[in-house]
Amino acid sequence: MKYIVPKKEVIFAFLIVVVYTFFAFFQLGDTHSIQTFYRENAKDSTQVEIQFKSMQNVRKVMVFLGPKEKQMLTFRYKDENHKIKRVRHTVNSVFTWDEFDYSMKANSVMLILPKSCDIGEIAFIDNNNHVISVENVPAKFASMFDEKSLVPAQPTYKNSFYFDEVYHGRTAYEFIHGLSIYEWTHPPLGKLIIAVGVLLFGPTPFGFRCMGTLFGVLMLPLMYLFAKRMFRSSNIALVCMTLLALDFMHFTQTRIATVDSYLVFFLLASFYFMYRYLTEDRLKPALINFGLSGLFWGLAICVKWNGFYSGLALFAIFIFSLKGKLKNAFHEKKKSYIIGILSIGLLCFIIIPATFYLLCFIPMVHGTPSQAFQQFLNWQALMYHYHSTLNATHPFSSLWWQWPIMMKPLFYYTQTFPNGLKAGMDLFGNPVVWWGGMVAFAFCLFAIIKYRSKNAAFLVIGYVLSYLPWVFITRLTFIYHYFPMTIFCVLMIGATLHHFKSTALNRTVIALALVLFIMYYPIITGIPTSPWYVDTFLRWIPIAF
Repeated sequence: MKYIVPKKEVIFAFLIVVVYTFFAFFQLGDTHSIQTFYRENAKDSTQVEIQFKSMQNVRKVMVFLGPKEKQMLTFRYKDENHKIKRVRHTVNSVFTWDEFDYSMKANSVMLILPKSCDIGEIAFIDNNNHVISVENVPAKFASMFDEKSLVPAQPTYKNSFYFDEVYHGRTAYEFIHGLSIYEWTHPPLGKLIIAVGVLLFGPTPFGFRCMGTLFGVLMLPLMYLFAKRMFRSSNIALVCMTLLALDFMHFTQTRIATVDSYLVFFLLASFYFMYRYLTEDRLKPALINFGLSGLFWGLAICVKWNGFYSGLALFAIFIFSLKGKLKNAFHEKKKSYIIGILSIGLLCFIIIPATFYLLCFIPMVHGTPSQAFQQFLNWQALMYHYHSTLNATHPFSSLWWQWPIMMKPLFYYTQTFPNGLKAGMDLFGNPVVWWGGMVAFAFCLFAIIKYRSKNAAFLVIGYVLSYLPWVFITRLTFIYHYFPMTIFCVLMIGATLHHFKSTALNRTVIALALVLFIMYYPIITGIPTSPWYVDTFLRWIPIAF
């Protein structure tokens, strides 16, 4: 069989995906974590005596919870003067290592557990930062002290949940184990996809995060195909794919166990297939692409209701294209086209998405079909009530107009280390993509007026109508709500560069984006870095590190 050497641009695209994949999965999270849990729902608090081999100097206690937050633990012991001391501590976050200073000297501790508890591990740490061995623990409570090799030196993002992982990751675990779910404010599909990673790699930080990261990787070849189809230029397609890979939000948001990766991937696919429909002159392939656009849009709604906003853009693009389709491409097949488009539209934008939506709620309902359907309706009412009446505040919330100018990044995680280094994780965009996207948006408006550019019109409609609904949202919002709009920023930059046809300009844009990515890499990944470096070189963007 004859071997065909791939085209140069395909090799480049493959290498970009490989390099991105390495860095996306690098230090994503620990692949080993606490697996056994002590779970109890008792009528009263429970006591267990913890004995050490000898008199020990305890410096701190570390606790890892299962899927039940805010558990108050009481530690009682006799000091060297035989006086009884008591310390209470509330552990707040699930699947997260919590540590608290607990300076004492004792040979045993009485642990008093709450009535309802779910604890994975408790570790007593000495002055040398070693885990103190315990003895004679009753078998019933052994699961709280049986994985001391997994006790970390200190909590970090690699061994613990951070930000909204305590909602979405936790709910994925609850789906797997048939527990009462905690996060119900969004449809279940995103959490069910997270659960796939947990089933494959276990309830570890890596397992919870890997599926979102995989979807982030898959966005790159999809962006390449989209840009290649739109601009008929391999160079611009590579530029667009590289800019998406170098965007800070894309990199950071796809490495956290929340559901936005899936939302944006499905929306990107939906707009890609809508564009293929618009540019396809053959009836059958056009209808297939139209149907695929609807199916992916339906999947986006199954992740978050935000997907409805992009539906406005898809509908507007479809309506504006009807006249041209009927007049030109399918003039001789007008009847077949109208029947096909109505049938496919009804099936793939309404019936099948509605079916997907119903099916993804199966893990949240039970009983007879009528009872299950009533529960399904109740969940919709609860979600609507939550989002329409939410009156919460958050120190890093932001308004819609602040997002593209990155006025208020979102601070995900922070940790200070004994050696003076500090780790932090900010969520914001690469200025080349976000600020460059605003410049490109202005150019696309110009191109619509000056050149009647259909590509520019497609991108402007997609961007504006996906973004516009947020102007009227009064509930708490964050900069990650801008994530779906970044795909249009990338493509609008591609449209601008394609117009000028300057290899030097293309390379300059990529080089600048790469330099900024390298500069900000420590604070978009959470790796330890010098506060001096951050203060000296990175503060020109209002990061919260």
